[in-house]
Amino acid sequence: MMSESNTRQLKSLFFLLFSLFLASCSSGSPSPENLIQNPGFEDQSVSWGTFQSTVQRVQGGAHQGNWSLEVKASPGQQAYSAWQELKGKIIEGKAYIVTGWVKGQGGAIGQKLCVLAREAGGSAPFEDGESCYTLTGEWQPVSSSRTISPGRTILQVHFFRPNQVRPDDVFLMDDMHLREID
Repeated sequence: MMSESNTRQLKSLFFLLFSLFLASCSSGSPSPENLIQNPGFEDQSVSWGTFQSTVQRVQGGAHQGNWSLEVKASPGQQAYSAWQELKGKIIEGKAYIVTGWVKGQGGAIGQKLCVLAREAGGSAPFEDGESCYTLTGEWQPVSSSRTISPGRTILQVHFFRPNQVRPDDVFLMDDMHLREID
C-alpha cells in the first residue's frame, strides 16, 4: 500500500505530465511563455530571493545544462526557501502551473519540500496553493498550480523546506517553469 505522501506525489506528477501532454497537442499555437527569469540558472544572475537561506549557482550535476541553484538553510532556522516574484506578468482569472526539478542533499534527504504559488497584491491577504513532496537524493519533478483571484497583481513562486531543518540541510533546483494553462 502506498503512503499518502507517495499518492500525492504521483497525483502531482500525473497532473504535470498531463498538462505537458495537453500543451503539446495544441493546434499549432506556440508553447506558452516561461515567466520564470533564468529558469535553468545558466546565466550568472540568480534572480531568486531568499527567506532564512543562502543561494548560489553550482556547476556540475545539474538536472539539465551545466548549472543548478543550491539553496542552503541559514544557521539556526526552522524553515527556509528560495522564491521569485512576478509582477505585471500574470492575469487575474487565468490558471498558472509552476514546475521544476529538485534534489535533496545532506539533512534535507527524506524531508518535506513544498512548492508554493502565492497570490499577492490587492487588498486581501496572501492566498496560497501548495504541493509538498519528500526530497530524495535524485532529481525529481515537482509542481503546483493556482488560478489568479480578481484584483491580484503579483504571483510569488516559493520552493521551501517548512520544518525539521538540520544544520546540513540543502536542496538543489533546476529547470523552473511558470506557464499559463488553459
